[in-house]
Amino acid sequence: MTAYDVRSARLEDADGFGRVHIQVWREAYAGLMPADFLAGLSPERSSAWFAQRCEEPSDAVTLVATADGELVGFAGAGPSRDEPAEPAHELYFINILAAHHGTGLADRLFTDTLAAAGIDGPVSLWVLRGNDRACAFYTRHGFAPDGREKPHPGTGTIEERWVRPGPRTGHDAVTKAPPTAGD
Repeated sequence: MTAYDVRSARLEDADGFGRVHIQVWREAYAGLMPADFLAGLSPERSSAWFAQRCEEPSDAVTLVATADGELVGFAGAGPSRDEPAEPAHELYFINILAAHHGTGLADRLFTDTLAAAGIDGPVSLWVLRGNDRACAFYTRHGFAPDGREKPHPGTGTIEERWVRPGPRTGHDAVTKAPPTAGD
């Protein structure tokens, strides 16, 4: 069984973030997004975006998961980017390399990220239509589509908004202190 370390993201994670981000998208969205779009994704651009995110003050939280010192997943949450911002909080992303699916890592990243962002009430997210694995995960965590849709920039594929109306109980309830920057 793989041991995972989940902690707050740091600037030195930028290269790993870019690598994992693009690999996850190519694994998860093959057949859902145009192949030429996925082939054109740049780990360097993703790393630069992540580095900028780390350096700017923000109410958003990004956690990374490592195994044997290698970044294998990440998640981010914070204030909603929707207009109107209802609910007030959003899970921005959760990405895990396919080799680590089924290990419980996604559940842990999900729970730890919401805790770190101080989210214990309603929360929204956007998921690509047809991403059945993600939809099953979010359903298990109490989310359901709310009927809002938007085209993904650059591809036109449809993203659906899902909402979890309130706090959960059980294994994904937010019950522990969030990680600190030194974790």
